[in-house]
Formats: sequence, structure tokens, C-alpha cells
Amino acid sequence: MKLSYKLVIAAFFFTVIGSFIWSANHYYSKYQHEKKRADEAVQNAKSAT
Repeated sequence: MKLSYKLVIAAFFFTVIGSFIWSANHYYSKYQHEKKRADEAVQNAKSAT
């Protein structure tokens, strides 16, 4: 197998792994933000009663 093919395959895998890491970080951040918002809403509802 030529070196250029190996480089293309390696670049593809780095791109896939990088996009997976970015996606996990992005959605985990959204999850944390939503969890904080929901917890504050519950706290506000409890203090209102």
C-alpha cells in the first residue's frame, strides 16, 4: 500500500475521532446547561410554595 493512501486513511480516522470528541463535548455542555436551568426552575418552584 502506498504511503499516500496510508496518509489519507490516517487523516480520515483523525477527522472522525476529532469530530466525535467535538460532538461529545458540545452536547455534554448543552446537557450541563439544561440541567442547571432545570435545577434552578425546580428550586424557584419550591421557594414559591
